[in-house]
Amino acid sequence: MSHRRQLLARYSRRDRLSMVVIGVSIAFLTGSALLLVSGTEQLQTIAADFDTTGYVTGYRSAELAARAGRDAVFPIATVPIDGTNATVLGVPPGANETIAAATPATGLASALTNGVATADVGATTGVDQVRIAGRQHVEMIPDSWYLAERGLVDQLDPDGAVVIDTGTDAIERASDRDAIPLRGAARFFVSGAQEALSLFGVIVAGVAGLVGVIVFSVTRMSVQDRAKTIRIVRATGATPRAVRALFTARATIVTVVGVAIGYAVGLIAARVAVNASVFLGVPVSLDLSLSRPALGVLVPLYLGVVLLGAIAGYLASRPVSRIPPAAIRSSGGGDPTTGGWIREWIPGWVDLTLLRFRAVIPTIATITVFLTLLVVLVSTGTAVAPMVDSGDATIVEPGSVHPVASSVPESFATVLEDRGIDASPEILLFPIVDGEPTLARGVDFSSFANVSGASLVTGRAPRSADEAVVGESLAARRNLSVGDTVLVGGSTRSAFTRTTIVGSYDAPGIYESHLLVPLPTARDLSTRAPGQVHVVRATRLPAAGSGIDVVDVSAPATVVRNRSFQTTVTAVNVGRTNATRTVSIRVANTSRNVTLAIPPGERTERTTTLSVARPGIWSIRAGSATQSIAVRQPNALQVRFPSAVRVGASPRVAVSTAAGEPVDNATVTLGNRTVQTDSAGVARITVPPGADTLTVTADSRTVTESVTAISDRVDRDDRSGGDGRPLVSVSIQPESPGFRVQPTARIHLENPWNRTVAPELTISGPTSSHDRTVSLDPGETTTVSAQLSRNPPGEYDVTVTDDTDTELARTTMVVTGNERLVAALATHGERGSTPFSRAVSLVFGNLTLLVGAVAGLGALMTVGGLTAIFSRGVHARRRTIGIYRATGATPGQVFVLVLRDAGVIGTVSLLVAFPLTYLLLACLSSAGVLSVFGVAIQPVFAPWIVVLGTAIVLALVGLGAALATATLVRTAPARTLLGERTGGIER
Repeated sequence: MSHRRQLLARYSRRDRLSMVVIGVSIAFLTGSALLLVSGTEQLQTIAADFDTTGYVTGYRSAELAARAGRDAVFPIATVPIDGTNATVLGVPPGANETIAAATPATGLASALTNGVATADVGATTGVDQVRIAGRQHVEMIPDSWYLAERGLVDQLDPDGAVVIDTGTDAIERASDRDAIPLRGAARFFVSGAQEALSLFGVIVAGVAGLVGVIVFSVTRMSVQDRAKTIRIVRATGATPRAVRALFTARATIVTVVGVAIGYAVGLIAARVAVNASVFLGVPVSLDLSLSRPALGVLVPLYLGVVLLGAIAGYLASRPVSRIPPAAIRSSGGGDPTTGGWIREWIPGWVDLTLLRFRAVIPTIATITVFLTLLVVLVSTGTAVAPMVDSGDATIVEPGSVHPVASSVPESFATVLEDRGIDASPEILLFPIVDGEPTLARGVDFSSFANVSGASLVTGRAPRSADEAVVGESLAARRNLSVGDTVLVGGSTRSAFTRTTIVGSYDAPGIYESHLLVPLPTARDLSTRAPGQVHVVRATRLPAAGSGIDVVDVSAPATVVRNRSFQTTVTAVNVGRTNATRTVSIRVANTSRNVTLAIPPGERTERTTTLSVARPGIWSIRAGSATQSIAVRQPNALQVRFPSAVRVGASPRVAVSTAAGEPVDNATVTLGNRTVQTDSAGVARITVPPGADTLTVTADSRTVTESVTAISDRVDRDDRSGGDGRPLVSVSIQPESPGFRVQPTARIHLENPWNRTVAPELTISGPTSSHDRTVSLDPGETTTVSAQLSRNPPGEYDVTVTDDTDTELARTTMVVTGNERLVAALATHGERGSTPFSRAVSLVFGNLTLLVGAVAGLGALMTVGGLTAIFSRGVHARRRTIGIYRATGATPGQVFVLVLRDAGVIGTVSLLVAFPLTYLLLACLSSAGVLSVFGVAIQPVFAPWIVVLGTAIVLALVGLGAALATATLVRTAPARTLLGERTGGIER
């Protein structure tokens, strides 16, 4: 084999180690790229499932929108209505059908207005007063905004305009950067992933430079090993260019083999990381196949690394190829370059035994890359962690896969504040603001400031729904200031709003990267119902307590003496272990004991029967819960009759005992009319004018009911129907529900008329309403029900109305709760999630996987780089090491000398690498590269980071030095002194 072919084709064990070292660095790039690209692809898939239903584009004026070729332009005016600034949206002809249907023909309409009124708008355009009425709720428009015909708003001096695109028009706006999605949460996370991809590009550049250092060191060692062969090749006519070409080709081959090894290792490592995450319970779902986007990242990356390796081989061989053949000398006995100018900067008492200070420069480069990676990962984790984990002193709905899935009562904050604990109820928002992904929260600013340590820098706190404050970090990054008006898209709801920044604040960490809006505004942009928030953050939580709490006892409001009735006890285990408790249920002189066994954090109900011997008003007690009941004699009279009825109508009167038995031959008197009940206890009586009291007498028992006789607009030809409304009563089951209970409204209806009635009923609770249609024949009774929402502790009205908005029945629902249950909810409770929250969980699960995998691969890559650097130094001193071994030094003693020298080099390099890392990250931060999910990443250089980074780096330095020395110390001293040979050529 010719000397030239031997230079190109012969590879020693050290060369093979170099291939592995390069492969480790490529594995880092491969694994990281696969994870990030796969995560981005999955985000795009998720975004397609939760994408926006339309876009809104803001303009400074309607005229500018018209010049841009937009047709249906909505002008916006801010006008003082009764002394308070209000936002009015002008609706043009041909606007969205839903918006147009809610727009009045004259005046203004707001979803928060009841009835009709006239208001002074204080305009300077000639419009002094306008008619104000209520309107229906429109999902995409804030309830607090007024709607009006565009012509009226044009007279109110509009200060902006928007264009709303939905349906097919929205498709054309998807690529328009100025168009803000009405539902922006999906776009928020896709944009965040793209920012992470950009940040990854910066890391790739640093790692690629490290690969260049590795290839350069490997090629320099190959040049030194083959000095004799190079001398022979040059002496036999090879030109310097030919020598450089040979070593460039050699370095290219080494790099290509390293890339192949790195691809295999990186792919395997990424898949192992995914499987390990699944095993550890991290929500991860990634497809690591080589998709076209993945190849689009990896192929250019591999080609760039190979090119860099070729350049490094060329540069490494250039010095030896330029000198005469006779001047080429082999190295190994000593190292003529002991550090040069580097040694001059290091104190004289710092000395090395085997390695040389020339290793400091590549070691600084390697450590700087690793420290940059470490600080970026830690800083990213610090910035994103509050989006992933709600924190120890935060109340979320237990079992929620992410705080976005949580729904807890806002009043929990009041419960904590009553105990002297600062608390902040908050709604999490992920909107697009002026075209950029932006973290936002719905808060009460004073509560937020108390919990977060925030303080106003300029301006003031919001006072109305259309005002906001901005964190100093976000304001600097987005060039926002007090007085700016921004258009905010919806988060998880298709909506938008316009808000004016009235203040800026500073706060620790991620909280300074938020736009803070009032809670009502946040509800317009999200799916949280009134009274509900995502989380309640607090400075601390009360003790969770232990054992079983009785939270409710329920029974019929009226019972019959000596008749059994059912009583239900509701209890919850507020502790962290299984608990058993015997609860005594007492009423009058009667008691029953029930034994409850409840797992930690769970709730249970137990029903038993009671009876009371004495009539009167009594309280049922079970633990701390009570309920009042009325105990009546079995033969006490009760009557069913409409409370308001038209004169001339003949409604049905039903008379029965408290025990439910009909009373026949009872005398019923209404005004000057008297009738007797039949065997079913029923009679019909015609209502005379002026009647106000219905009296029923049977034997010695008498009962009276108040009646209102309505004399206006009576249909004299209809002697049977009157007003035709049924008798309605409403009750709540359970009677006093806990805040974690979803109660049921039960509506009892009775038709007292002698014709069929079919009312259309609306059952309205605190946060929702339900429609029911029933048909009742004369004398028929029925019961319908509707499930109400869970609500925070407090009192709420539940009403039943008909299709004319006439109220037929009303009751007050009392929701119970206490501090112990608030503490228990912080650690236990029901599980639940929404499709979007599960998607968010996958996003952050993938991010957790990416951070962990990149950190592990980065450490492995750094070990590879340090191994290559120290291998060059150890290789240069192999004869010195041979002398040590020949004179009695054990392999362990040689290891100690090398590790000691490596420790000195590592320490010196750290002193330079930390400032370089800080400067590099400062430059990247100034360039706006360091941002993820709309949060500017502030590099963390806390003392614990410096200590942690130093410990990890020194451990990696030691491992790299050990790997670099392992092969040499196992070689016999004689072979080390004479030089290893392979086919007569040094290797």
